[in-house]
Amino acid sequence: MKGIIDRFEGDLAVIETEERQIITIQRRMLPPGVCEGDAVYEEDGVYRIDMEETKHRKEEIKTLMNRLWK
Repeated sequence: MKGIIDRFEGDLAVIETEERQIITIQRRMLPPGVCEGDAVYEEDGVYRIDMEETKHRKEEIKTLMNRLWK
């Protein structure tokens, strides 16, 4: 499963998956330091941050924002 951290609600993390489904998991299941907007993936019940995808998404959003304000 791959997805994006949409938000945190107390001890829960809300994730939007690639299939555009919303799932909720316990925040403690995520690695320390994970933030809203981070790309994550799950393998064998372990969640990890996809650093490359997170970086790519942040750069893409920055480019879109710069175009918007020009």
